[in-house]
Amino acid sequence: MSDWLQLTRRRCLTLVVGSLAAISWPWPRAMASVDDLHRRGREAARWRRQLRSPKSAAIVGSAYLALVPQADIDLIDDLAASVGRPSSDLSDADLRCRLRDRIRMEYGEGRTLRLHGWTLSRTEAQLCALYALDTTTT
Repeated sequence: MSDWLQLTRRRCLTLVVGSLAAISWPWPRAMASVDDLHRRGREAARWRRQLRSPKSAAIVGSAYLALVPQADIDLIDDLAASVGRPSSDLSDADLRCRLRDRIRMEYGEGRTLRLHGWTLSRTEAQLCALYALDTTTT
């Protein structure tokens, strides 16, 4: 019998420790992903509260998603990258001001698109798309 087939104490401990490490490895990532999912849900709700006309937003958002298919996670990340994450210490009024400033900047730079007769900045279209995704999943 060759050496590598012999079960020694060292080899047995290595197998046990390695097996435990392999089994326990996904748990921290799974817990992080659940926390991340809850955080994204709270952020999406904060973004949706910024809309004034949900009916129009759903129509325009659906048109945007037809042009630029995105998941809600991608939309939330894009909005956070351009405007900032809506953290708990940031009030809705402050978030609204940041959003307004970003939209004005996009209009000034000509970063707009036309959807269903509406001229929108990319950020406005993403907000509408986030609402449209919410209405299709509920």
